[in-house]
Amino acid sequence: MPKRVEAPGVVHSYSNYGTDLAGYLVEQVSGRSFDQTVEENILYPLGMDGTTFRQPLPEALDANMATGYTYAGGELEAAPRAYAVMAPADAVTLTPIDMAAFMIAHLHDGEYRSARILETTTAQEMHRQLFTHHPDMPGMTFGFKERFMNGLRVIGHGGDTQTFASQMVLIPEEDLGFFVVYNRYDDAFREQLISDFFDHYYPVPGQGPVPQAVEMSSERLERFPGSYRWVKYPRSTLGKLIALIPGPYSIVIQANQDTSLSLSFFGADAEWRYVPVGQNVFKQVEGGPQLLGGLQIDPGDTLVFQENQTGEVTYGFVSLQNTAFERLAWYESADAQMGTLGALLLLFVSAVVVWPLGALLDRLRKRSRAPNPAQRRAKWVGWIVSALNLVFLLAILLSFGEGLVYGIPLPIRVILVIPIVTGILSLAFVALTVTAWMRGYWSLVG
Repeated sequence: MPKRVEAPGVVHSYSNYGTDLAGYLVEQVSGRSFDQTVEENILYPLGMDGTTFRQPLPEALDANMATGYTYAGGELEAAPRAYAVMAPADAVTLTPIDMAAFMIAHLHDGEYRSARILETTTAQEMHRQLFTHHPDMPGMTFGFKERFMNGLRVIGHGGDTQTFASQMVLIPEEDLGFFVVYNRYDDAFREQLISDFFDHYYPVPGQGPVPQAVEMSSERLERFPGSYRWVKYPRSTLGKLIALIPGPYSIVIQANQDTSLSLSFFGADAEWRYVPVGQNVFKQVEGGPQLLGGLQIDPGDTLVFQENQTGEVTYGFVSLQNTAFERLAWYESADAQMGTLGALLLLFVSAVVVWPLGALLDRLRKRSRAPNPAQRRAKWVGWIVSALNLVFLLAILLSFGEGLVYGIPLPIRVILVIPIVTGILSLAFVALTVTAWMRGYWSLVG
């Protein structure tokens, strides 16, 4: 089980693992599989006959399954059927008609036609905001994400795979909801549809009031700039390497001369500007929705920072998906980490290539002399350490990706033995090098 990163109620981080854990608890309490429990208590009562969490799909549903597509080389290509590794998260297959029944049940406090799947108080508790990073920001309910659109409180949830995208939207105070699903991943289309829906049916005249900035000293403003990282990444497994990916995890905040802050999100060439409106609270004055790599990104109108007990800024928060990002020390930034990796690669390559090349050149120039056995052993051990470390780093880089989140493949487990071997050999290399220096075989510079 992954280690707990923060105490409950401190920071929100969307977690498929948390959903899977809840599904496991359902099985433990009910004494039945998650699939069967959901079928008996939700799907059958609501008449959702085209919905299932089972994998592979039952034969009756498989024939009606839509084909998912990916976009490559300017063309749509049919993709093979995906299997949800982290079931029950991401594992439901359904029809829009079935989703309509589920949505109506939530809008009517747990009841649909003559069937009730939730008590009234339970449904209302599910829809209540249970966590937010700041009172000026949307938050989370039980399973639903909250947002505010054109003055209306909206709850819902989206779902994505590499070949499908969906979004459920509920507006409880209007007794209204809608659901969209399509068979390719395109976040921009979904977000534009939601925005257009509210602009058409619930238009807001004008642009709204411009946030009024409050005075903030440059000394206080300088507390916020720096490198930050999205908190949604593994902390206790090899999968944490994905946090080094510059794009999805990198957030940079800079201070401007007009006492505003600029935020660069997801490592993209885009910028949003915020002005201070309160202690640790900033409002957006420039940016808005921007299309970045197929994603329509807008961090939201509010940027909030959190301090620890000593007054140091530790987290930043934006409205988009209740996103939290952690403040990084200089050595934790992706640039510092990748720079260190580059330096190590250069060091190991130079040792693997330069030492043999130097020996070859000396031999060609007939300048070679028989090395002392201690020198020979030290060089061979150093070469082996460098070569093994080079193999290790290249193997890890080639296996880099989100697949590490699901576990460590056997080849990588074997490769992880290399640092243990090189660690032991490095001790031997140090001992042999010190011996060579002390006996005068080598000088400190070569």
